[in-house]
Amino acid sequence: MIDLSKYKDKELISLISDENEIRNAVFTELYSRYAERLKLYCRYKTKTIEDSMELFQETWIKFYQFLTKEPKFVKLPAFLYVIANRILFDELRRKKRNVIIEKLSSYYHDFMDSFNLQSKNESEDLMNHLNLAIEQLDDKYQEVFILKWISGLEYKEIADIQNENIECIKKRCQRSITQVLSILQPIIIEISNKSENN
Repeated sequence: MIDLSKYKDKELISLISDENEIRNAVFTELYSRYAERLKLYCRYKTKTIEDSMELFQETWIKFYQFLTKEPKFVKLPAFLYVIANRILFDELRRKKRNVIIEKLSSYYHDFMDSFNLQSKNESEDLMNHLNLAIEQLDDKYQEVFILKWISGLEYKEIADIQNENIECIKKRCQRSITQVLSILQPIIIEISNKSENN
């Protein structure tokens, strides 16, 4: 068996085929590269160890299903975080529809106070647009946005996860929120106008 540790992610993913032995070897190598980072991310995203392991397992299963169905290059580990984030978004929709808006509001109080969400539908609509806005970010901004603004990690924790210096992470976090708010601005204006007319 060839040494897959020398392959880049893109090369590894291109090796995925219907042959079980190769597919399993590729996923074993990807697991060795990214499982610990994903576990850490899941731990920060959840309240209990059991919840974090459940999120980790569900994320990895969806990742496996995605690549076995349609093996195409995705940027790792950001793609794993996106999967985990989508799982959590679904859970948040069922349990706490306003959690993401409240977290953004706590960091950008003045901005978020400039409009008033009158209904649950407006809140849900903004959350759906937020999810789409996050997906539009470049991977480096998407990852820090999720880690900082949704997970609430400290800059130092994000710097450790990404092997970057804190100043670089601070700039990325600021740019990520600026980009998301820019994408959301037309939606926020529309919601604000609806609120004023009511």
